[in-house]
Amino acid sequence: MKDLLKRMNVFTTIMLLALSIVFVSCSDDDKPSSSKKTEAELLIEYLETTGGDFINTNAPALINAIDVKNMNLATPEKIHIIDVRSAADYANLGHIKNAVNKTIPELYEYFKSGFNPNQYEKVVVVCYTGQSASYATSLLRLLGYNNVFAMKFGMSSWHDDFATGYKNTIANGNSKAALFTATETPKPTQLVAMPTLTTGKDLARQLLTQMLAL
Repeated sequence: MKDLLKRMNVFTTIMLLALSIVFVSCSDDDKPSSSKKTEAELLIEYLETTGGDFINTNAPALINAIDVKNMNLATPEKIHIIDVRSAADYANLGHIKNAVNKTIPELYEYFKSGFNPNQYEKVVVVCYTGQSASYATSLLRLLGYNNVFAMKFGMSSWHDDFATGYKNTIANGNSKAALFTATETPKPTQLVAMPTLTTGKDLARQLLTQMLAL
């Protein structure tokens, strides 16, 4: 009789263990799979939440050349101008008075330790036509530097000497002139694939600083 009870206890224990394994397995199956977000998804989430809905609130951050000139003449202590063109063009073609020359990959470290951006009312980034400066400005603003502006149309709007190449590029008859259109592009009817980012970073701010350094 004792042997029978002993066997029943062993059998019961085995059955309970088996049932517990089944229940745990089922509960694990019910949990949603936590797939790792792509770098593009991390950035989009940051732009729409932590980043403060940047596209609808802080973009574009532009300043006209005449406003840069007037401020640079009247209150130079309130404006800091950063020219991101090549060192050769900065030196040989000319640059705005008081402007410093930095490449875009140097900007993040320059903002961290090269100068104090908070002591200026406006920090203005200048390039050839405004596109590179706008790109850098958007990343810097996403990193929290909200007094940064891109000079609209870059050095092409500063003086006609700088605008010749730009005007020739978009002149009628030039191949690139055909790329301009007055017709509004229709919105896509379905979601398009997100870009593939391969910075190796897993935090949005790290991604932004890595992109600024490219």
